[in-house]
Amino acid sequence: MKFEKRIVVFLDILGFAALVESAAREPEGDTAGRLNAALTTIQNLKLHLDDAVAPGTKLSNNHQPKLNIQIFSDSVILSILPDSESVEGLFEMLSKLFINLMAQGVYIRGGIAFDQIFANEDSPCGPGVNKSYQLESEIADFPRIVLGKSVVDYCRLSAPNILDSALVERNDEDGVYSLEPIKHATVNLDSDPYGILSLASTIAAYLNHNLKSIVDHPRIFEK
Repeated sequence: MKFEKRIVVFLDILGFAALVESAAREPEGDTAGRLNAALTTIQNLKLHLDDAVAPGTKLSNNHQPKLNIQIFSDSVILSILPDSESVEGLFEMLSKLFINLMAQGVYIRGGIAFDQIFANEDSPCGPGVNKSYQLESEIADFPRIVLGKSVVDYCRLSAPNILDSALVERNDEDGVYSLEPIKHATVNLDSDPYGILSLASTIAAYLNHNLKSIVDHPRIFEK
């Protein structure tokens, strides 16, 4: 087996099973529409990422394309060959995805690692996948996309401007680095105030609705 070192992202759609069950009960209902819109947004992620990270063709029979993405059920695994522009483009697209899904009442959690992944685009496995999944499942905790130490170290060495931008911030409460989609979106507030404020209003409405619906689920409420 041949492995190569890549930036690896694992994303999970939170509450996916409940969304699917609700959509199945009412195929023409609001939840079904939101779920369909969310899945379409995720399916379109590769198209947007193609522009963001400018993937090339396969380097050889033993290498993946610059960008690789697999979507299955409630999870997304993607990886890129690292360079500063590609990583910044990836973080921007993940931030936009996070915001767009929130505007549909759908929330994601994720982890990003910099480690080895099997150099076969159809078989996403390796330490990079394991570590990004561990970050998502054990560290992220609530809806956010966290950066592992390996990614933070890579950025410090090869793309320090990313850590200094509105894209990434270190959480004051637990010390974890994560993407900051809302903060990043507000950077453009002056250029498109109506669009951003309208989006924020939609997100707030879904958050308030969801908070009211989980009063009997304190662990979910906490997240």
